Parts: sequence; structure tokens; C-alpha cells
Amino acid sequence: MRVFLFATLILILSQAISSGYDFGTKVMANDIDMGKPLFDLPGGWTIGFWDTTGTHRYDQADPVYLHQARCRNSMIAANDVRLNSIGNHCPGSKVTFEDIDMNKPLTPLPATINYLNLYGSSAYDLDDPVYLHQYYCGANNIDAMQEQNADESSHKRHDEKADPLRIEDFEIRLPHGGGISVPGVRCIEFSDGYQLLVSDISDIIIDSVPSRISMCREPKVEVIHGIKANYYHILGTWLVKIAPAKKDYQFSNEVDRDYDSNLAPMTAFICTNDIRLSRIGNLSPGTKVVDLDLDQSKILAIPDLARFLEEARNTARIRFMDKNGNGEFDYPDDVYLNYPSGRTGDGVVVNNVRLTLVNASPGP
Repeated sequence: MRVFLFATLILILSQAISSGYDFGTKVMANDIDMGKPLFDLPGGWTIGFWDTTGTHRYDQADPVYLHQARCRNSMIAANDVRLNSIGNHCPGSKVTFEDIDMNKPLTPLPATINYLNLYGSSAYDLDDPVYLHQYYCGANNIDAMQEQNADESSHKRHDEKADPLRIEDFEIRLPHGGGISVPGVRCIEFSDGYQLLVSDISDIIIDSVPSRISMCREPKVEVIHGIKANYYHILGTWLVKIAPAKKDYQFSNEVDRDYDSNLAPMTAFICTNDIRLSRIGNLSPGTKVVDLDLDQSKILAIPDLARFLEEARNTARIRFMDKNGNGEFDYPDDVYLNYPSGRTGDGVVVNNVRLTLVNASPGP
């Protein structure tokens, strides 16, 4: 009987060791990878998606990849990391030469990594979920409507600097219910009573009242302008589009410059098709945000933990563990969001997020 119990205990322990840690789990103090050294990837990282639907825009069906920037051809490369599932490949798995997505075209996706401050604390906590957030929140500048502003005589004039839009680019955002004042957040209101929250850190609102848009077809649309974005709303619905504002002036001082699109996020709200990089409630890492999810339109904490932008890329906190000790990033190596920390020479610390499937068995 004792032999049987001992053998059972050994089996359970061996299974626990070999099972490893899943994508999107956070490092705890007693985890086997705690304190292991991490290294920077030469050239850093980018984010891209495979346009599997041929829509020429990022949507729910498209797989997203953490791509090695040194692989400059616009193709999915070996050892790129999948951030959501495709076929039988799970989030956190790496691309190999035999995989269906190897060498498929990769479209850049401007994005940031941010966390949702669930409890309003002053720091990033173990329970705070982490997201890959679309920098432009899915905005596309395509011509189907023309913006007009009302002048003092209530006649409408065409705004030559306006960004064109199309109805398909709008997405559902739950309206602000009112009654609760959120520090650092402004509530903008359209003529139908729809209210939208905008972070004062993300943007400075210019308009005190909305302007009507002249479209080639119904429905009616209004816009409220900010320094960094234009906020469009289809009246009588919950449909909103946030489009980057065109810069037509030079920043006059350092305060204005802080709102330049190279330095601050376009919006601090969780958007449809953002990707969860860690768990929130029963929503798993590697899943995309869809309309009416519990975290949809929640305010993200800033500054960004990482940013994947052409002119202002900062991926220093995305680091790898050199499992086979060869000094190169390759298939056996594990990838982490190294925050807190993220400094050269630092290792894995509590609250780091695993961005690959981590084999917990002892190794180099």
C-alpha cells in the first residue's frame, strides 16, 4: 500500500513539473521560472496580423503575431509568437516551418500593451488584466462621408481637412450612464443624449458642442473634435468611431507636445478586437474583446507597458529567456512581458506575464 501511495505521489509531482505554465499566466513568488535571467531581442519586436478574410483591415477572424523586427520581410517568420489562436495552434505557441501560417503576409498593427486597473490602486497588481490594444482603435480613413461644420448662421460648410469615413468602421460602445464622476475623465455628449468618456490624459477636447456631418446616405452622424482624435457618433444608436485627427499646426510648447501621437495613446479605452494577454474573470488569455463583453470600453491605465508604433516603438519590456543557452532567440526560448522591471540585466519577477507556453521543467 505504501509503495502504491509513493508511486502515486511521484506521478502527481512529475505531472505538475512537466505541465508548465500557460500563455497569459502571471509569475508568482514560488514559480520555478522566478528570478531566471532575461535578455533583450536585438531589433526588438513588432505586432502584425494575417488578413485571413481578405478585408484589408484588422478584424475578429485575423490571427495576431508578436513578430521579430529583425525579420524585415513582411511575412510571418519562424519563432514568431501567436497572440491568439488559429486552427489547432493555441495562443503563446510559436510558428514553425511546417505550420500553415509560416511565410504568410503580415500586416503591421499599430498597438500598445496596457493594463486595466481593476481596483483603482496606484500600482500594477496581480489581479490587473493586460491587453494588446489597437492604437487607432480600428480607425480607417476611407471616403464615404464628408464632414461639415455649422457656422454662426446655422448653415453648414465643408471642412476640407476632415478625415473621410464609412459606416462599417463604427463600433458599438456602451454609453456612459452618468451619476459617477471619474477623476481625469471627461464626458462628451451628443445631441441625442449619448455620452462617451474620454481620458484627459489621452486627449484634449476642443469642441463644446457636436457638429453635424453631411453624408451621402442616412443615418445622421455628429462629430466632436479633440486635439488627437475626432469622435463620431451615429445618432439614435450606440455606434461610435474614433479617428486620428490630422495635425495642421506645430506644437508651441512641451505641454502640447505631450499630446503628440508619437508620445501618447490615441484612446485609453478597451476596443473591440483588442486581445487579452492575461485572464479577467472567465475570459481567457488570447481571446479577443467582442461587443458587450464585461471589459469592453473600460479605461486602460497609461503610460503603455510596450508600444509597437513605426515612429515610436518601445518594446524593451518584451524579453526572452535563453533556455538552451546559445545566445540566440529560437524555438525553446520563453517570452515574457517583463513588467515590473524591464531593465537590462534583470530577470523574471512577480507579476510578469508569460507570452509563450513555458515548460516548467528545470533547464539551463
